[in-house]
This record gives sequence, structure tokens and C-alpha cells, in this order.
Amino acid sequence: METLISNLKKDEILEIIENLLALVLKRDDNITRLLTKIEGLETEVNKSKGKQNPTGVQDNIDISRARLKLGEREGVFLVDDCPVMQRILKDLVQHSGLTVVGEAYDGIDALRLFMTIKPKVAIVDIDMPRMNGLDLTKKLKEIDPEIKVIIISGIMDKSTVLTALNYGACEYLVKPVKPARILNALQEVMAEVA
Repeated sequence: METLISNLKKDEILEIIENLLALVLKRDDNITRLLTKIEGLETEVNKSKGKQNPTGVQDNIDISRARLKLGEREGVFLVDDCPVMQRILKDLVQHSGLTVVGEAYDGIDALRLFMTIKPKVAIVDIDMPRMNGLDLTKKLKEIDPEIKVIIISGIMDKSTVLTALNYGACEYLVKPVKPARILNALQEVMAEVA
């Protein structure tokens, strides 16, 4: 394994890690196994640190830095059960220069993944299976009072909006929402946490 890792380029190792992370976002039950694999890979790379790669250039690969991509406190966590909306939100977030640090399709998966990534901002839908966005917002704020939650939902009745705000949401946007409004909300929230 050590020989294999020492022959891999930094980009190849990061690609492997990103592929593994993509699996986690799809299958929350693999989180523990994935983190174990990453830790094992980190151990192997750390053992091989200091060795010369085939080109003779010192390879200072730090796998834990790649793992931090998941936990960057300035990143954005997307929670929506609609794959199309997830893609739109991901493109908007990335277009704004921010990093998407996690994606989940329901509240239970989001809560499990959140325990690993702890982002600064979460964009959450309300109407989702297993745990709705209101309950998720409340739990996220209990776990991390610093998290900023932006709700984007097709539900626009007054009691739902007030509940979301009482549970700690800092923004409530009603679908269909213009991309510019989402970007403005993100910029405002990121300015608060900076």
C-alpha cells in the first residue's frame, strides 16, 4: 500500500478522496467506513512522507487538508430532497465563489452528515421526507448556535415562516426564487459570519 501511495500524485489522491466523499453524500451509512478509509490513507501517506517521488520532488501531501474540505466552517451545506434543486443550488453556490461542503436529500441524512462537516451556512428545504426542514433547523441550531440557516421553500404560510424564524432561520425565501435573491441572501449571511 505504501508503494502505491508514494507513486500516486497529489491530484490522484485528492481525486480518490473526492470520489469517496461523493459516495458519502449519497449514502450516509458509509460515513464511518469512509472516514476510516481516509484515516487509513492518511496514515499510509504520513508514513511515506519524506520519501522522494519518481521525479525526485519532495511530496508533502497532507490528506487531512483534503479532509478539511468537508469541515470548512465557511462552506455551505445543501439540504433539499429535489435533485434538480440541489444541482441549481450547488451551481449558484459555486458560482458565487463559495464551497459546497455537503449535500443531503432529507433531514435525517442532513443531521448525520452535519455532525461530520459542521458548516457555517445551511440552505434547507422544508418539505422533505423523514425529517422536515423546520425540525432540522431547530436541531442544527441546538447543535451549533453559530450556524446560519437559509430556508428555501414552496410553503409560504405565515405560521410556517414564523416557526422557521423562531427556530433560528436567518432567511426565508419562497420558491420559485430568483437566483439573484439566493445569491444576495448568501452574501448577506456570509458577511455576518466573516
